[in-house]
Amino acid sequence: MIRGRWLVAGAVAALGAWWLAPKFLRRSTFFRVERVELVGIHNLPEGVILDALDIPADASVFDDFAAATDRVEEVAGVRRARIGRRLPGTLRLRLEETLPVALTPKGDRMMLVDLNGTELPFDPARSAPDLPVMLRADSSAARLLDRIRWVEPALFAAVSVAREVDGDILLDLDGRRVWLRPDASPEMIRAIVAVAEDLAQNGKVYAELDGRYAAQVIVRWRPA
Repeated sequence: MIRGRWLVAGAVAALGAWWLAPKFLRRSTFFRVERVELVGIHNLPEGVILDALDIPADASVFDDFAAATDRVEEVAGVRRARIGRRLPGTLRLRLEETLPVALTPKGDRMMLVDLNGTELPFDPARSAPDLPVMLRADSSAARLLDRIRWVEPALFAAVSVAREVDGDILLDLDGRRVWLRPDASPEMIRAIVAVAEDLAQNGKVYAELDGRYAAQVIVRWRPA
């Protein structure tokens, strides 16, 4: 009976120490934030992220940084942010930036857009992305490009220009062309690639592949 009481008292003491420890540790200058590491940042300026974090000079690594994380996630171009700790005095902010899907002209420069055709606050000169060019920011073309990127990355890499033409999407692959509907399924995208590979294996050079029709890919030796 006495042993059981000691066990209960010990458990209560351990729980209390676990709950109170961070409060005492926050007061220690040993655990003051001395360094912030940014992981996953490619396109956004580091200063923009650090300004959004706004870590106080006397902050402890044991502080609650939920509000700081929320501020970072409100920065345009940030998809997700998570803060970790490395004792004694380092915060590690892991970012997931919004993926750009294409470049498109804006005035006398190029801008990066996401899968909705929305401009991203990224400087293309910073990362020099190898992405298709959309002659006009268009959500239907951008979403199709994003789908192609996940379904057939090699096809995505081969696209030089994408544009909307009378409701359809025309992809330029360095002189050869592919027609697709904006809602082209993964199966149709894979079918386009399969036909292109089969033609290449047989030494045949096509001008156009047309995947706008159900369950078939039309091969044209001359552009329509």
